[in-house]
Amino acid sequence: MNILYLHGLNSFPKPEKIDYLNQHATQIFAPHINYETDKNVLSDLITEYDDKKLDYIIGSSMGGLIAFWLAKHFQVDTLLFNPPLHRYALSNQHLFAPVKDLKEKDYINNIVLGELDTIVKPTDVVIYLKENVPQKLYRYEIIKGLGHQIDLENFKKSCQKYIFKADA
Repeated sequence: MNILYLHGLNSFPKPEKIDYLNQHATQIFAPHINYETDKNVLSDLITEYDDKKLDYIIGSSMGGLIAFWLAKHFQVDTLLFNPPLHRYALSNQHLFAPVKDLKEKDYINNIVLGELDTIVKPTDVVIYLKENVPQKLYRYEIIKGLGHQIDLENFKKSCQKYIFKADA
């Protein structure tokens, strides 16, 4: 299994999360991205990983937002932690171009939201999803007591639940 892991804004790929993913996947791609300076982040990622045969994309916060749009291009399932989807309306979709036309293939965005997150409020994301995204393209859960930061324990639990089901 080939996994692309995208960290959050002003963050970096956490070694302990990469180590965990390496125990379960064939190849992990975890680029360090400066979201504030890379104005072509989506197209850059598409160019970089288009030939990598990705099986899954994981993203946290801003990385989750980018992973949400990459899922459309690569047609693969995602695991998104606290993605700020509501801050980027579909009317601004051109900001994330180019994204291929959707194919008739099923993929799902698995979205994990922290109940106590004050940076990306879970209710805002849920409202956005219900109003703008076909229900067949997502499922979400709100984890009690979780804030914006995803600790290793919750990261592992979510990966086991949504990605590594056979390993659970």
